[in-house]
Amino acid sequence: MSFLHHQIITGPIKSRRLGSSLGVNILPSNHKICNYNCIYCECGWAPAQENVQSMPKREQVAKALEKALKNAKLNHTHIDSITFSGNGESTIHPEFAEILNDTLRIRNQYLPDTKITIISNATKIGDKKVAEALHKADILMLKLDAGTAELHHRINKCKDGLTFEQLVENLKNFPYPFILQTLFFRGYDEIAPASYQQNATSTSMRVDNTYGEAFDKWLQIVKEIKPLSVMVYGLDRETPAKRLEKLSQEELENIVFKINQIGVEAKAYY
Repeated sequence: MSFLHHQIITGPIKSRRLGSSLGVNILPSNHKICNYNCIYCECGWAPAQENVQSMPKREQVAKALEKALKNAKLNHTHIDSITFSGNGESTIHPEFAEILNDTLRIRNQYLPDTKITIISNATKIGDKKVAEALHKADILMLKLDAGTAELHHRINKCKDGLTFEQLVENLKNFPYPFILQTLFFRGYDEIAPASYQQNATSTSMRVDNTYGEAFDKWLQIVKEIKPLSVMVYGLDRETPAKRLEKLSQEELENIVFKINQIGVEAKAYY
């Protein structure tokens, strides 16, 4: 079972990282569209046939958001964050930059003290227009789940040709402040059903980003890219790959300790 956002605006819901969060989904309401196919993604596997035309238009997003924020103001509903996440990767929407500008305008009109958060897999930060749009967010969270190309492939299964080396270089050269987020877990890689896109080659390959050479290399990359901080978190919902193991609170805190040792602030979310 996958966890999909079936409309443009959801919530507000209580987020373990963001408090009272109003979700903004600028991707289709009935399926995932993403250039990653992460084995842990709560939205499930990405369909083999992606219907880009089913993405909501800029005007639809603005109308839905304005209605939600107007109601929140009238009802004195507290919202900590207007959060772009949704059914896949928001930055692949062709009108992403324009939608974010609309969001800033509407937020300033109704709830000026509310933060705008963007959660992204960082695959589009090399695009100048996308990067400049991301810089306008109050909170920017970029993802890096692995320290080696092999592990990145097995966990995230990038589908648009971006190499791990390019991703890391883009993170190192990104000129704006951001929080790095990494989901830690262990388990086994899986091949998705034939109706879904992915590039896995094994159904029994062990996957673990919590220790060893891959973790040490991830730690070195974190030191080099110099994020504002690192959000360390574990599995929280059902995953498309079924044999994944959630880490304990103690294990997550131990990872935080190791990040702190290299001079980077970190916090665990359970």
